[in-house]
Amino acid sequence: MTSHNQRIRTGGAGSILKASSASGLADLGVRGAAGSGHCDESSERPKSFRVGTLNVGTMRGKASEVVETMTRRRMDLCCLQETRWKMDGVKIIDGKDSRYKFFWSGNDKGTSGVGVLLAEEWWEKVFQVMRVSDRVLLVRMVIGRTVFAFICVYVPQVGLSDAEKNCLYQMLHSAVAKVPASEQLIICGDWNGHTGAESTGFREVHGGQAIGQRNTEKERVLEFAVANKLVVSELL
Repeated sequence: MTSHNQRIRTGGAGSILKASSASGLADLGVRGAAGSGHCDESSERPKSFRVGTLNVGTMRGKASEVVETMTRRRMDLCCLQETRWKMDGVKIIDGKDSRYKFFWSGNDKGTSGVGVLLAEEWWEKVFQVMRVSDRVLLVRMVIGRTVFAFICVYVPQVGLSDAEKNCLYQMLHSAVAKVPASEQLIICGDWNGHTGAESTGFREVHGGQAIGQRNTEKERVLEFAVANKLVVSELL
């Protein structure tokens, strides 16, 4: 089980945004408010928005445990892989002293699966959830004055066919293409690759930090990152 987290600096903390009670998503007007003079105008100091990614192995029978882990690590949003919940859905999960909303995308067999856990404070900021497949999930939300697009991805592991891997990257490219250049794109997930011993090439992506030998999947991940001008901060 691997994890990674990152902080995002937001605008002021005093915004008031309407939400749709039926879907749990913010009204589409929220997106238009980003960047306007009426969004997050506050004298309060900017706050941090903590983002993480975690391969949980399964969410079956341990959803509350995962939420407690997110609470201890003060995660605002966490992308989860290998959730193993069937089909698609959204559910509120209670921890001891916290509540998270879980958006997930699965399949009818209860294998693979991806999801996003979001702390209660931010529920009203979400205005779109796009379930591309059981391995790609896109969540768009307003944080401060900016629209952020978070993509949770779970790359097929060794042993699965190249056709399945190629299909995954085609879906991922398609999801990325739907995010306007004006929005901040963050891709989190389990890439099922390792960084390799050679530090030549792709230094702008992984900074030369590496162990072991390169494998095919790692090359594929790095090529995708370079093509989309992304920084891959977690490859394990």
